[in-house]
Amino acid sequence: LITGDLRAATVVAVNHCTLLCLSREYFERNIGYAKDLMEKAFLKRLLQGIQTIVDVNFQPFELDRLFGCLKEITLEKGQTFVTKFGMAAIDEEERGIYLLKSGLLNIISAAGQRTQLKASDHLDLIADAASSELEDCVITVEEETACYLLSHASFLNVAGSVDRFVNKAASSKALDSSMKLDDFNRLKILGEGTFGQVWLVKHKKRDS
Repeated sequence: LITGDLRAATVVAVNHCTLLCLSREYFERNIGYAKDLMEKAFLKRLLQGIQTIVDVNFQPFELDRLFGCLKEITLEKGQTFVTKFGMAAIDEEERGIYLLKSGLLNIISAAGQRTQLKASDHLDLIADAASSELEDCVITVEEETACYLLSHASFLNVAGSVDRFVNKAASSKALDSSMKLDDFNRLKILGEGTFGQVWLVKHKKRDS
């Protein structure tokens, strides 16, 4: 169903069996192409796992609307985004969440930290633009990059109010800031984002 390639197998009935067969033609005509369905399901899972989306606590019907707002675009090699967080330096049409389908983005922060994003990664310029604590950075398209864009305007249209995001982001600042990285043992990397890595850690003293 996915590749369209013919497959051969030997099937032996151990005892009496009744088989129900759904033909490929019927499946594609009434349900859709399996490859497209799997890609859509993957995109939905990717979108739902982005912290900005999680923070707003969208309802299922709102997530469906967000997914419907995704627009497939291509970023040309050599294209750059210069972002000044807290100063709204990026153009409104460039602001949004980018889900990378293929290609490569290179990000250099003002502190010189380098991060590369590739297929299945995402670039969140909605959360970044709402924060005044993040550094300026330059994002360069190293090779032609195909991606899905959820625009800032579409995000706000579904959210209904920017307060849903801002209030959630503000409440997250109430976390204990006395703990330092050296207080934890690093166990494994859970994922990589625009400005670094997400680690699963264990507190050295609290054992949690």
